[in-house]
Amino acid sequence: MRIFELRRPGKLQAWTGNLTGEWNAFVDREESGWFWHRTEWLEYLNDYYPESIAQHTAVTFNGEIRYIVPLIYERGDFLGGGIPLPQPISHWMGGFALDAIGHAVKQFEVMRARRWAVRSCPLVPSQSFACPQEVLSEPKEYLSRVVDLQMERDQLFAGVRKSYQQIIKQGSPFFGMSVGVNAGEWSEQAEDLCRRYQELHQRMLHPKRSLKTYEHQKQWLKEGKALLFASRLGEEPSPNGHPLPVFKPNAFQYFVHYKQKAYYMSGVHDGCGLIRPMWYALGLLKELGIQEVELGWTDYGTTQKEKNIEFFKRGFGGEDRPWCVMEYTKK
Repeated sequence: MRIFELRRPGKLQAWTGNLTGEWNAFVDREESGWFWHRTEWLEYLNDYYPESIAQHTAVTFNGEIRYIVPLIYERGDFLGGGIPLPQPISHWMGGFALDAIGHAVKQFEVMRARRWAVRSCPLVPSQSFACPQEVLSEPKEYLSRVVDLQMERDQLFAGVRKSYQQIIKQGSPFFGMSVGVNAGEWSEQAEDLCRRYQELHQRMLHPKRSLKTYEHQKQWLKEGKALLFASRLGEEPSPNGHPLPVFKPNAFQYFVHYKQKAYYMSGVHDGCGLIRPMWYALGLLKELGIQEVELGWTDYGTTQKEKNIEFFKRGFGGEDRPWCVMEYTKK
């Protein structure tokens, strides 16, 4: 992490120290800060892209953080591994905020990166930050599906796609279990479900991702920052006709939650589908007091698989909200 102390207007000086706690406290306080800005997520990104180098920039005034710029250099080409990073957030606007952006730009130019992309978050108010055109381009707008969980359950169900409603209503056996409801609550069964989630995810995911990312996800569950919903559709196989004593899910859904908002981070199944699990997971999030859940991008996919996923996300009601991407491309 690069830290700068504002000692007088228009001048930033390098300052050594570890401000992880202060960084996260700043994100917690700011209305436009979300989980993507916290160090847990930025460390996850760094491990997701093993060749990446984090150069997050914090600007302080009188020892207190006033401006942050999440910044990751990866493979000499993209910052953020091709995934837009969360946009910088500021406690107050001023000319020196542009200096912070300038420092960030100089840093990745030195590192020979060619592109830097930042994005807004549909779950929190987007903070518009002034930036000269030679640094960041005009925003490009995309859409992401957000479901309001504050309405009554029957209203939620009415917004679900009709064909999905029929699948949800059908009476085939369904078993569900959650992990990560409260911080500090952990058990051997929770450990087992995390292991099974990782095994199925690794088996179905192409290309594979770093094993360290699953450790991050497990830690978030332990700290009460995420929810893993494990489910099994269909009868448990058993030679004597009775359910097996060990719960063996064939579908998982993983959500991170922060400031009473949640994001659908991943879903995986062995062919049973995720329609019924998603409906039950939404109900569980509602019971936990989550007000809104973002299911993800709905007009960003280019492959047929990505478009099928987007079709699935639009099947649970809600609305498409805009999110913006701004880019810097080295001339």
